[in-house]
Amino acid sequence: MNEGKYWDEGIMLVPGCTKVSEGCDHCWSESMSKRTGKGFEPRFDEKQLARFGKGKPRIISIWNDLFHECVMDEQIMDAFIAMTLAGDNIYLILTKRAWRLKDYSALLDSPNIWLGVTAENQARWDERVPQLLAANPAHPWVMCEPLLEEIKRPRNIEKLHWVVAGEETGKSKRTIEEAVLRALLWDADAAAVPFWGKAGYGESDRAYPPALLHHLGKH
Repeated sequence: MNEGKYWDEGIMLVPGCTKVSEGCDHCWSESMSKRTGKGFEPRFDEKQLARFGKGKPRIISIWNDLFHECVMDEQIMDAFIAMTLAGDNIYLILTKRAWRLKDYSALLDSPNIWLGVTAENQARWDERVPQLLAANPAHPWVMCEPLLEEIKRPRNIEKLHWVVAGEETGKSKRTIEEAVLRALLWDADAAAVPFWGKAGYGESDRAYPPALLHHLGKH
């Protein structure tokens, strides 16, 4: 794993996206696209699937949202088949469209696929985490980045396999107190859930789930 990152490589399987909630307001991916002069219309880039099986075992983060409305059922199935076949890698998938997950529960049992939702505030945690767990993925996880407020009631946190959190970055970032991040860390710790944070802690192997490290041969 790279210093300051919880993944080794990012693959832009779905270039572009559309805003659906508060965490999207200052989208880093949209900013990067504008900086490079690329468009931001969402689409599925099937050519990226060929990259899954190349290189040494690593943690691959799938960008942007594989469950965007523009991605068809057949394309989602193709992506999961490719990830399962390249089973030496760990694939981290995040979605803000958790309502779609129930239709793909049969695809989510591969041990090298970690399916998660983003939860930037209490309302999104309460909305998306139950939808994630209802789909019964092999490794459910939550990313609270950008974390915009304290999540005082992280219900079902004990059912998660990993929590990743950090404040917003960039020139227009919405800042939070470090205590907000630490409160979530304590909740995760109390539930025995590994926590990876961006506030000066969480950047060691202790912040990674044992199942993830074992799959990569690091534990």
